[in-house]
Amino acid sequence: MKTYNREHFLSAIDQALSIFFKSLLPLILVMISQFSQSFFSLKNILIKASVFIGLIILSFTFSIIKWFNKKYSIDSKKVILDEGIFISKHREIPFNKIQTINISQTIKQRLFSLASIKIDTGNSSTTGSEISIIMEKSKAQLFKDRISKLEKDDNTLNKTNKLSYNSENELRISNKELITTALTKGAWFSGIAIIFATYRLLDDYFNNIIVDIINNIAKYVEGIYSNTMSLQKAIFFIVSILFLYLIFSFVVAILKTFIKFYGFILKREGKNIIISYGLFEKKNYSITVSKISAIYIKQNSLRQLTGFGEMKIESVGYGDEAGENSILFPIANLKKQQFIIKKFLPEFYFEDTIIKVPTRSLKRFILRNLLFSAIPTIILTINFNYGYFSLLLIPIFILKGFKEYKNSGIAKNKTLIYISSKGFKKQISIIPIKRIQSIKISQNYFQKRAQLFNYMVSIQGNNLGTNIKVRNLSGELMDTFRYGIF
Repeated sequence: MKTYNREHFLSAIDQALSIFFKSLLPLILVMISQFSQSFFSLKNILIKASVFIGLIILSFTFSIIKWFNKKYSIDSKKVILDEGIFISKHREIPFNKIQTINISQTIKQRLFSLASIKIDTGNSSTTGSEISIIMEKSKAQLFKDRISKLEKDDNTLNKTNKLSYNSENELRISNKELITTALTKGAWFSGIAIIFATYRLLDDYFNNIIVDIINNIAKYVEGIYSNTMSLQKAIFFIVSILFLYLIFSFVVAILKTFIKFYGFILKREGKNIIISYGLFEKKNYSITVSKISAIYIKQNSLRQLTGFGEMKIESVGYGDEAGENSILFPIANLKKQQFIIKKFLPEFYFEDTIIKVPTRSLKRFILRNLLFSAIPTIILTINFNYGYFSLLLIPIFILKGFKEYKNSGIAKNKTLIYISSKGFKKQISIIPIKRIQSIKISQNYFQKRAQLFNYMVSIQGNNLGTNIKVRNLSGELMDTFRYGIF
């Protein structure tokens, strides 16, 4: 007979309080809408008190029944979960079907030494984690270790790897790398978001203060045009504002990055990759290497100039919930990217020559981007007085097309396919051929004349499937990438 366990009882109390407070605000609004002279009469006070007490009782009753009915167990082959109040649900997940095992801690859970353990199999019909259980942190780690120990992976992707892994195969992020992550991620957008949110708050509660500040700035700026201020002072004023804004944005970005990725650790334990990070909300992920569908190296424009990139992985169940990020390592230059892949994921190490798109494809990349910019530019120019300023977008779209041309390329060996694509947001994808679900080759009339084609591979991802596409490859490669995959 199987031994079943329940979640920690505090999870029921937490859920009850959450239900109560979510229901409280609408209830208060309804009561306020019925305000009258008799609102504070003894009868009304007793009725409202009864409603609040009833809401508390219902919240706790529902949560406790749900907690009591939710039971879990593990045997030598699978994880078992029974739950449900009105409809009983029984779920069994064999170990060899598990994609990820994640342990995370919210701030509230850390106060009571609790943790959430989440298990995913890659079932695309399920949103969020398929099994989520709250228990003591020490028990959660033992639960995870027991599953990892008993799991038997019948996938052959790992069998080519003869390396032994030990505790030295661990990589931690440095404070310098965290700062680099923040400064190269488009920090000014963080400043815009904070300033906008602060403005909305101040606009609601301190409107007079806002008006005074705006009037003072207006008078200050008027001094520029009335020649009461020297040109030198005017330039100093504008530069100072921009400088303070950038400083503010960078500080916000650095704080957000430290809170999110503080204590980031990447390590390899046998056939699993272990990733943990977080200052206030601790996250711990265990991903079976054989079930990783792809490694991505992503670079925005600034990171393309500096040579840094963000490393991510595609694995069903990792990064599929709010607040999660399918990160492998937050920031790394080219040398470190190769080091991380070679040391922790040698199954994905790729060192063959990349075949770039041919020179004749350049005009197609540029023309395609110009077509996207032409329609809005024409509409704005015709309908608005200053619409001709939209013509300034044309050089940006030309540059985007050129960047796509420079970044696009493809290569493959016996086990991997390598695709580089996109312009201002460059993405390098390294995909095990065994993880590819389908390929698609397409050509329009003009591409046929230029002997070019588009190539797309589909892999299993969190959103039913993920498509990775590269445009305008040389027609000479078509047969190689059509018949040489499956």
